Amino acid sequence: YAVSPRLMAWSHVALPTGVRAVGAALAGLALTGFVWAFSHLGPNLLPNIPSADRAMVTTGPYGWVRHPLYGAWVVLLSGYSLLTSSWAVAIAGLAAIATVVRRIPTEEEGLQARFGDAYRDYAARTGRFLPRLRRPAE
Repeated sequence: YAVSPRLMAWSHVALPTGVRAVGAALAGLALTGFVWAFSHLGPNLLPNIPSADRAMVTTGPYGWVRHPLYGAWVVLLSGYSLLTSSWAVAIAGLAAIATVVRRIPTEEEGLQARFGDAYRDYAARTGRFLPRLRRPAE
């Protein structure tokens, strides 16, 4: 779609301009979320850091949710689907989201193995994608 929208005309859905504007706003919000999350990862973002030297990040958006980058990605794909007015883009986005959601338990097992009780406590007080409404009693 990004290269040639005309090639995707077959999947166009007539959406009101306001709905498409919401899509643009969601995409902008997602980009802000990416910047916020990446800024808190610091040196943990660099691929050449050995896994033994990586720290568990619990600041910024990571203080609220365990996977803010994935959450921002979901918001971006949702916004892009509305903005493009394409059901094919929406289905591709849903497939990508499903792939990430299936991957997260494996990723969290690795984090539990690496950080142990600290990660389990962190997981108990934060949500995966959305902040927990109630945090466990201390």
